[in-house]
Amino acid sequence: MRLANVPRSTLGLVAAVVLATVVLVALTLVGASRWSKGEGGTYTPPETVVATRIDPPSALFGDRVQATARIVVDDRVVDPQSLVLDPSFKPFQAFTSSRRVRDVGKASAVTFTFGLQCVTGECIRAMEREQRGGSRLTVPITLPNATARGRTNDGTAVRIPVTWPKLTVHSRLTADDIAIGEPSAPRFVAVDVDYRVSPGRLGWALVILAIGLIAVAGGLVASVLAARRRVRVLRLPPNMGAIERSLALARHALDDGDIEGGRKALERLSAELERGGRDDLADEVTRVAWSPPGPTEEELDDLTRQVGSSTNGH
Repeated sequence: MRLANVPRSTLGLVAAVVLATVVLVALTLVGASRWSKGEGGTYTPPETVVATRIDPPSALFGDRVQATARIVVDDRVVDPQSLVLDPSFKPFQAFTSSRRVRDVGKASAVTFTFGLQCVTGECIRAMEREQRGGSRLTVPITLPNATARGRTNDGTAVRIPVTWPKLTVHSRLTADDIAIGEPSAPRFVAVDVDYRVSPGRLGWALVILAIGLIAVAGGLVASVLAARRRVRVLRLPPNMGAIERSLALARHALDDGDIEGGRKALERLSAELERGGRDDLADEVTRVAWSPPGPTEEELDDLTRQVGSSTNGH
């Protein structure tokens, strides 16, 4: 289909679809790049957010448990690198600790993780309460509250309260075991995480797939819009004669690239000319109508002049 026969509105829609596809692909690439670096987002907490958990919340004596405190701050106000947390976990013993800072939009999340174990007599006494008759009842252990300390970007001190959830420890020892002495638990060593498919590679593969789907969708929409034919309604004056009407219909068909429609209109014109006794001109019109590959606009202009001259002559 020739571009000359495509209306400007359709071309504008195709251009808009192509532009939208390019923008979506660009945004996907930018977002993926920032995602791969751990950046992106616009989240900013209205105030400091503190979340704590104990995992698991119920354990056996000597089992390792993990205490996690996640503090989210607006890094435009508070310097996340300055935050420290040195809590007391009595009657537990803390064997490991770690600290990680991660960007979350315009905020920063500082995560403190501690590995705890209940391996002392003090912990045994805290996890159980003696009842009448000598039996013992397991009770939740309340850990001491803590305070995270840091400073704002202008140097002002910041204190953030941290409250831990309660933890229940169940005994696996008999009274004789406790009487022997303080038990000790073996050092816990976590195994390395092993992925069958690298998370980074999988993420980029999904990004490439998303870009491909966006491009395919944009191409399909653009092709549908580009293939739309221009629909025009020809309005002819009611006082127009049959010959002029046939010429107008022929020109309308050729403007739309409708060769068959143009031939039919010229055949109608030939019939009107024969009815008026202008056989020579009617034969010329028929010849033009069925000449391969079809009537042209130049030939139609020439026929219009001949018909006009013939009509004036009458």
